[in-house]
Amino acid sequence: GAPSATAAAFPPAASPPPASPSAADPPSAAAPGAGDNPSLSGHGRSEVGSVPSARCTTVGLVGHPNVGKTSLLNALVGRKVASVSHTPGHTKHLQSWQLTPEFEVVDCPGLVFPVGGELIAGSNVAPRHVFEICGLYPIAQVREPYSGVRLLGSSLDLRRLYGLSPRDIDEADEEEEHLSPLGFCTALAAKRGYRMAKGRGAPDPHRAGLEILTDAADGVLCLAFDPPRV
Repeated sequence: GAPSATAAAFPPAASPPPASPSAADPPSAAAPGAGDNPSLSGHGRSEVGSVPSARCTTVGLVGHPNVGKTSLLNALVGRKVASVSHTPGHTKHLQSWQLTPEFEVVDCPGLVFPVGGELIAGSNVAPRHVFEICGLYPIAQVREPYSGVRLLGSSLDLRRLYGLSPRDIDEADEEEEHLSPLGFCTALAAKRGYRMAKGRGAPDPHRAGLEILTDAADGVLCLAFDPPRV
């Protein structure tokens, strides 16, 4: 079940316009895909058999990006036959492996479907920010982390989880009663020593925001969803 909703940590944001399904798709990662492996590019077969027989059973691995589909393929084969990466979108082609003449496993790239931010504590944000905190979007490509931080703050007590005291918030020139996601990230950056201009400038809230999103994607922050109502 989802974590019980607490008082909103940040002021509510204006509702964004509805996103189209195409806008929700994360961009392809720059990392090389499984096409680097000639035996798995496209519909490549293993040395066990070139073409499956008519009685061959095919099992497909389908799901969100970065949940371990290709790792499961490697585990079933018993050795690394397909490239894996912590970055979402690493697998870019269908890749299959015939374990026996009668059994074949097919791995596919991750699938991302549009989803509304209202799934989390009644927040209303663009689907992209839901993907960011769930690890479905490459964190390195996030330009604006504060919407995702706002979404997390609507369900989690981020101040307690990151140990921010009233003094930390005050030193960031923020008011505790009206703390914004940007202000929270600024206070966290000052506390962690994240500064711009090679450590000599002002606190770096963007770096702190990316750290929060990474913690959410890696499971450091425990976030859950209520199942949809039928």
